[in-house]
Amino acid sequence: MVESYLRFLKKKYNITNKKATIRDIIKDQEVDLNVLNEQGNLVLNLVIMEEDIDLLKLLLKLPEDYKTKSADPNQIDTKLGWSPLVTAIN
Repeated sequence: MVESYLRFLKKKYNITNKKATIRDIIKDQEVDLNVLNEQGNLVLNLVIMEEDIDLLKLLLKLPEDYKTKSADPNQIDTKLGWSPLVTAIN
């Protein structure tokens, strides 16, 4: 699931490095983490569904040296119709 968001970011920011991760991209690019991917998913919801707690913590509170701002946990995923909190509960 998170892989689909990674592909979305690579396509959107024209990143050809096959080894680039979400962490790499959000550190080096000014990414809006509240934008839905082509399937209507928020990255936070995908990370929660995969139970990647370390990435979730990072997305919610990014270090100051990152170009990206932290994700908004109150955004609604249009595919699921849920906020990240509701996704976590379910």
